[in-house]
Amino acid sequence: LDLAWVSRARGDAQGAGEAGRAALALLQASSSGTEITAVRAVTAWSHAHLGDWAEARRLLDATLAEQDGPTRFESLVEAADIMGSYNDPGRCAALLEDLRLIDPPTEGFGYYADLVVAENCVRSGQAQRGLLLLRTIPSGVLTGYPGFHLRRLLSLGFAEWVAAGRVYPGVTNAAADLARKQRAASTLAAAARLQSIDSPGLS
Repeated sequence: LDLAWVSRARGDAQGAGEAGRAALALLQASSSGTEITAVRAVTAWSHAHLGDWAEARRLLDATLAEQDGPTRFESLVEAADIMGSYNDPGRCAALLEDLRLIDPPTEGFGYYADLVVAENCVRSGQAQRGLLLLRTIPSGVLTGYPGFHLRRLLSLGFAEWVAAGRVYPGVTNAAADLARKQRAASTLAAAARLQSIDSPGLS
């Protein structure tokens, strides 16, 4: 399970899927609850990222079938994240509305939900609202999600560009530095792209 999440944080969809499927096979025989919910979500992300939306949706439907307390919050926010990023921002918004009725089981889950809400605001034409929410997420807070702060920085830079027409250099530099430390090639490329779209020479 940990390997699957680290692979996702590095943008390695193939590795995340392989580790996720292996973890799911083991957990289905011995465990239940939040671990299975988490591994279904990261495996669904792998399929979505690789273009296999049918399998991603099957796993998300199983995840959303979870009804108990902490698992329910995790199910909703992770399904909303994947649907918003790859398939259906409207469905993402509906799941996030459901999420408002449940208290996050931990502070980390709450910040993850804030990140998903903010990103979906930017997608939905509410860039200023998304930017303000992203700025409320503190740097360095422990969430339990590998790569969370790298993603936060990239989302913050993109929201700045959409809302204000420019990106604060400190954000893209911090994202690039963190991506190098984490050996996250895809997110390093995303940071470089953000730097390039804000360069003075861009026409």
